[in-house]
Amino acid sequence: MASKSLVRLAKAAAKASAKANSAQKAWVEAFEAEYGHNDISDVLVSVIDYASGEGDHGDELTAEFIDAHSAPGMS
Repeated sequence: MASKSLVRLAKAAAKASAKANSAQKAWVEAFEAEYGHNDISDVLVSVIDYASGEGDHGDELTAEFIDAHSAPGMS
């Protein structure tokens, strides 16, 4: 039988995943509202997927970077 610790960690991971999915959905909706399309570039998706918020690509997530990678057809 799975340990209590493993169950606790699985529940925490499920909660974090749900929170991340909600944040992702909100970001895509906000992007579409601001840019008028949801054709998000592969580069922008990649940076968001691999950014930790600080360092590693997180520093690239600036208004200028998002603008430069937000034209329709860039995906």
